[in-house]
Amino acid sequence: MLTDCSYRWASLALGLGVCLASEGSAASGAAISTWSGASATAGATTETGATASASDAWSRKVEYRGAYDYGSIGGRFVNASGKASAAAGGSPDNLLSVDTHAYAENPGTIEGTSVHGGAATASARWSGDFLTISPPQGMAIPDSVQLHFGIEFNRQSDQGNFWNEYFRFGPATVVANEKTFNLRDYWRDTELPRFDSAGPDSPVGRFHIDLPVNAAGLSAPFSLSLEASSFAVAHSNDRGDVDHRLRLSLLGVTLADGTSLGSLGYQVSFASGLSSPEPVPEPASVAIWTLGAAACIVAARRRKQWN
Repeated sequence: MLTDCSYRWASLALGLGVCLASEGSAASGAAISTWSGASATAGATTETGATASASDAWSRKVEYRGAYDYGSIGGRFVNASGKASAAAGGSPDNLLSVDTHAYAENPGTIEGTSVHGGAATASARWSGDFLTISPPQGMAIPDSVQLHFGIEFNRQSDQGNFWNEYFRFGPATVVANEKTFNLRDYWRDTELPRFDSAGPDSPVGRFHIDLPVNAAGLSAPFSLSLEASSFAVAHSNDRGDVDHRLRLSLLGVTLADGTSLGSLGYQVSFASGLSSPEPVPEPASVAIWTLGAAACIVAARRRKQWN
């Protein structure tokens, strides 16, 4: 049986819980239903919306001339194929993803040229999102925040080492606001932006973008894009079989000095409905339940003393 005290606290917490749940659902639904900055393109197929995904595949026969076909009528043929997929899924650990694969059969011996069977292309974008930052009691809204990202750009191929052979297989590019990382030329072009950390033994780059925040806790907008192409190119006595696999993840939201906002008790929400990778402070409803339980314990002890 509920005591008067426990009943009053249970009713209060239940009412607040319903209210908070309703407000949270409305806010989340409104963000997702009104925001449409996600897009994905694969070949000629494009999808846009709150999230987006697209795929494409093709195959064809490619005519070429071999080393011993000079003067002959007609040429030779190899099979070439490609497939591509892209997604802007709205999950911090896989915000954008792009996969491209291209293949061309071994043409045998050819001289001075290659067999070009076409390209598999794909791109994913997250455009115009922004943050709302709510400080804990007694804390100020920061003037700026940093979004931290990780990009995995592994490429699987039977034609050699990723870092030495990457330039043969087409471009892959990451754009984050004003920063552009051209992965094809990253290790050779000193004019390109540098990752915060990256290494040839673990082809994962980490980078950040700075966003100013106004007095109301709203950040400047940010946009991201990820795109790649794989070429179905076969050389003399060498088939072409190439995969690009790119994954972009949101790793954290921090102050300029790298301190996590979540660890300080700040709440972070995105206009798109993207969930924050930051740890969430204890909800107010949990705090109310804790206070209610403490009050009931005190009341019970007092009744026991009087009895």
